[in-house]
Amino acid sequence: MYHLWIHLELGTLMLYVIFSLIAAAKASKLAYNQTEQQLYHKTRKLLFWSVSLSLLTAGMAAADLMLASMTHPQFWTQRLLIHTPFAIIPFLLIWFGSYPKIRRLMQRTNARTQLDNDVARRRQASDPVLIVPFQLAPLFSLALLYFALMPPNSFRWSTVTMTTTFFMFIACMVWMLQTHRNQLAAEAPPVYRPWLRKLRHTGVLLVILAILGIPFMMAFEGNRLSERLSILPDQMDDAYSINASERQILIQH
Repeated sequence: MYHLWIHLELGTLMLYVIFSLIAAAKASKLAYNQTEQQLYHKTRKLLFWSVSLSLLTAGMAAADLMLASMTHPQFWTQRLLIHTPFAIIPFLLIWFGSYPKIRRLMQRTNARTQLDNDVARRRQASDPVLIVPFQLAPLFSLALLYFALMPPNSFRWSTVTMTTTFFMFIACMVWMLQTHRNQLAAEAPPVYRPWLRKLRHTGVLLVILAILGIPFMMAFEGNRLSERLSILPDQMDDAYSINASERQILIQH
């Protein structure tokens, strides 16, 4: 039963990573829609991705609770105090931040005409309160994947503090960038450049993977060091026996 919940959590987490990346891309491109009809349909599709992420969040939270009831506190303390909040925070941000903005934007574009979007619609479609929660979901999903792949260890508040500080910094940077885009959208309709967006997304992904790869490298080096330390006493014993035999030969001579 334990392995069943572990595989269920990992499978749900992988789907959450994929769905969060798609939802973030859909939300980021919302302001590039030229007509009211296009904006209405794209905004409505965000509701589907919001519900999908919510269901996956519920699945991960249920798996965490079941695993917590079946394992030792060393295994579930970090899971409940770090893993589960990182799954729930994007859910809360989307439904209490983005969802009201999505409803207002759908009401404003409900006529579904072929008219170009005015300044007010472009500002609403690029509002940081609407977009940033979807953009933060992939970052939280990568954090969830990191903690899921790391071996369980004793819970430390320093881990929570460092992780929270890092993601607060990333969230502030994402908010500032989206605020700048919101100001540009008020001045003129944004121009969609697929190659530039792909290049930017690739760069951001590489930076995130490099940052998240540092703890993996540190853990790998720690394992290598522990192996060396475990071999060292045997080597010292061998060296001591060799030196003792050499001393006996010298004494005889």
